[in-house]
Amino acid sequence: MTTKKAVKGKSKTVRKSPGKAAIDKSFVLALKNIEDMAREQISSASDPFKVGIKIVDAIKKMTTRLENEIEYDSRDLTEAFGSDPGVVGVGIGVF
Repeated sequence: MTTKKAVKGKSKTVRKSPGKAAIDKSFVLALKNIEDMAREQISSASDPFKVGIKIVDAIKKMTTRLENEIEYDSRDLTEAFGSDPGVVGVGIGVF
């Protein structure tokens, strides 16, 4: 007599895998162009170190602004902001 082992089947529910955040190809190309421009300015500058530091500083300031905006927007979605004195607000996940 032959016996069959119970085989655990896979769940039939289809789960969507979290997709990657798509970055537009033209945006990546623009970043590459900025890099090329920076390298060109640095290589042709009379003081490459000083120019390079200024360029990197400008890029860091821009990325910091973007990070702050993203952080503020995400916080805005999950927490109570701008409430009047005496008004208590509860955000999502804050209990």
